[in-house]
Amino acid sequence: MIPFTKTYVMNQKLSLLVVVNLLVCKLSLFSQCMIYPVSFEQRVNASQIIVLGKVTAQQCFTQKETGLIFTRNTITVNAWLKGTSRLTELSVLTLGGTVGNKSMIAEPSLQLHPEHEYVLMLTETNENTSTVRDPSAPGLVHFIPYADAQGALEAQNLMYSDLLGEKNMTEGELFQKIEQFTHMKALQINGKPYTPRMPVQIQRTGGITSVSGFSPTTTNSGTIVGGDFLTINGINFESARGAGLVAFRNADDGGGSYIAPPVASDYVSWSATSITVKVPRNAGTGDFFVRTNSGVDFLSPSNLTVNYAHLSINNTFLNFSQSTRQRYYLRNLNSQGGYTFTYNNTFFSNPQAIAAFQRAVVSWRCGTGFNIRTSSTTSAIAVAADDNVNIVSFDASLPVGVLARATSYFSGSGINGVCDLTNTVWWLEELDIVFNNPPAAGFTWEFGPAAPSSSEFDFESVAVHEIGHLHGLGHIIAPGQIMHFALANGASSRTLAARDLAAGNAKMSYSTTATCFNPAGSGTPMVAITTGTCVTLPVTLNLFEGKRVNSSANSLTWVTEQELNNDGFILQRSDDGRIFSTLNFIKGKGQSFDKSHYSYTDEKAGPFKRYYRLVQKDFDGRLNYSSIVAINGDNSTKWKIWFSGATLFLYNSVPLQRPATLQLYNSNGQLVFSKPVNSNSVSIPVTLSSKSAYTYRLVTDIEIITGKLSNVF
Repeated sequence: MIPFTKTYVMNQKLSLLVVVNLLVCKLSLFSQCMIYPVSFEQRVNASQIIVLGKVTAQQCFTQKETGLIFTRNTITVNAWLKGTSRLTELSVLTLGGTVGNKSMIAEPSLQLHPEHEYVLMLTETNENTSTVRDPSAPGLVHFIPYADAQGALEAQNLMYSDLLGEKNMTEGELFQKIEQFTHMKALQINGKPYTPRMPVQIQRTGGITSVSGFSPTTTNSGTIVGGDFLTINGINFESARGAGLVAFRNADDGGGSYIAPPVASDYVSWSATSITVKVPRNAGTGDFFVRTNSGVDFLSPSNLTVNYAHLSINNTFLNFSQSTRQRYYLRNLNSQGGYTFTYNNTFFSNPQAIAAFQRAVVSWRCGTGFNIRTSSTTSAIAVAADDNVNIVSFDASLPVGVLARATSYFSGSGINGVCDLTNTVWWLEELDIVFNNPPAAGFTWEFGPAAPSSSEFDFESVAVHEIGHLHGLGHIIAPGQIMHFALANGASSRTLAARDLAAGNAKMSYSTTATCFNPAGSGTPMVAITTGTCVTLPVTLNLFEGKRVNSSANSLTWVTEQELNNDGFILQRSDDGRIFSTLNFIKGKGQSFDKSHYSYTDEKAGPFKRYYRLVQKDFDGRLNYSSIVAINGDNSTKWKIWFSGATLFLYNSVPLQRPATLQLYNSNGQLVFSKPVNSNSVSIPVTLSSKSAYTYRLVTDIEIITGKLSNVF
């Protein structure tokens, strides 16, 4: 076995020096959405090292090349479970955080909690994730978790929770499970064997002797609304909080673990008989407990229901004395009321993916008025970056185990003494969403509208979920609903439920109202999409009309208000308004939330009355028919006689009053044929030579009409 220290020396030469800004990291988020399980064996075997350690420091920095914000978590190592080294500290980089008045949230991305212990399955950083040697910590070796959040097993009361595992494990059970694949005993830093610890016996009291009640019993998490704060009544909570906490079921793992508020300011008040606390944005429905400063746990007498969750930013900007929860606003940054997505070139070449993504966009536009739209232009950009492009792409560099990732970028601004503290304006300035393709080894995407099979992940469900995060929504514990933290293969969840709508509408309510001021670059408040313009049908056709251009041609024009999944239009013509034939196919815009103008000229309409209709064709082949447009024939009373293709045509707008005979002569004056005419609209099949010029005579009992036969009317 190559010692870990040698591996580090070899790879250090490949490092890319990145200039960063460093500030204390204040954003604490833990996201596990749209992931699929990576086997324990694969995680152990693919990791370069596995350590047991505690998060003893955190610092955020901005990667110069991409503008992405990372959190550097300093890990104090207690034991080595794979690989060996005398290092007492190392660094684990996770995506997301806050630097000054810039913030970033990536869903999903592992976020580690200060002073918490983890077993970490790690690989060295690479160019896709930032090979940073921080100036403030030049001696630390930097790693990333393998399989993102599944590469970190958190210890709670010395029981380790595996994110998608079936049960929690003791330290001894976990170490033995790892040893099956590494054939290595856990070692201390000094090289001596590490003895697994047993779970601590927590004094836990339940029922009416501790927590007598709480209100509200149904609330929302992650908000700054006073009515959503939880007030807990009981006895023996102790007069001061100290190291006390309130722990909620963790919505980011479906309630498999508990989560406490990430910052001290979330505790509004604490006394021996009453506690008021802001519910953390990743708290979900279930029981909760109060832990006193002396380490006694008081269980809730019943479950707390968390209706929905809003994402938020914890920061001291502007003028807060301590890190404080702040909301952010959706804005009008495209002069059309909101945000415009741009498709990556590769994504744009997949019409099924576009159609599924667009359906997901429409779900939120029509459900909550979230003003997002897609552009008709494309981009070569394929990865998430703070680059002023709201990209939608496939990205094969996503961590194993991650189906898709939504990344939101924020800026904050204020005016000292006027628009600061709770009036500080934080706004969403950019949003990216990338999908793994294929989603997982051995699996494919089901782009719909068919339901996914067991070997498929449902693309539209993933898209709706990730757009929900870009809307500003966090996870809830509600299996089968949009904002539940995970999606299984073969399952789908495409329709917004009442909770999703309530969460989105609440976000829109304050995002569409005036803020203290409009910071430079922030645009104006978002303009909500109205129901009539949200696109519930493939194409909103607000005009289809036609007119006669001359005696032989008709002009057709139509305008779409917006388009969804639109391959194009089949233009059809009819002589009687019942039986139609196809004239041409006109390519559509595919996806558009802007007015699009189309036109077509039927050069061979002739002087007859014609009927036209459009047949709109989706990318998946479905057809939708327009109303019929009628264009009257030429109203001239003069006879028109012409040749087209293999047919001789006669037309007069006035019905024929007396019998007539049509005579046709070639250039030698020879009679080619003589035919009776009994109608004002006649077509006669005939074969004529292109080398000869022809003249005609239309003979009635009162007149003779002559002329040169034209083969183009």
